[in-house]
Amino acid sequence: SSKEAEHIVRNDICQSVFTGDFALLAHAAREQKKDAKVHIKIDTGLGRVGVPYDEAIPLIEKIAATPHLEIDGIFTPFTEDLAFDRIQLERFLHICDTLAQKGIEYGLRHAASSAGVIAAPESYLDMVRPGIAIYGEYPSTREYKARRIDLRPAVALKSRVMYLKKIQAGESVSYHRAFVAEHET
Repeated sequence: SSKEAEHIVRNDICQSVFTGDFALLAHAAREQKKDAKVHIKIDTGLGRVGVPYDEAIPLIEKIAATPHLEIDGIFTPFTEDLAFDRIQLERFLHICDTLAQKGIEYGLRHAASSAGVIAAPESYLDMVRPGIAIYGEYPSTREYKARRIDLRPAVALKSRVMYLKKIQAGESVSYHRAFVAEHET
């Protein structure tokens, strides 16, 4: 919304963009006589938010030509399937090469999440985005078993037992009867 764009620009927040909504940021930046920094999110195969990779170049050209917007970075999220991540990386780097040939500056390139940081150094590029690893957790069971790096949980959930209840065989507990007692429990 326009109100959110005003807040983002006023507070010098670097916003992720992937649709024509970048125009709201440009308008807010012009009104505040500032430039708004953006990182452009490209969907190279994860299927979540992001401009589809085959539509990225035209969108990035429009953003680059828009006054009061500065492209500070360009990025893609991986599926964390290492074989397909390589395909995604090729798609992403092809976009970066095409932009460079056109003389469009795109800032920092980033693709590696926790899984990429652990298993795919070729995806480090200019920066990385570790997520769950910063909390000391592995991004998958496979990485937990491989233990390529030593991670230790940084947070823990603890509680005290506040109430005990006896249930009879056939009685259920929780929504959708998630647990049904086979015997007195």
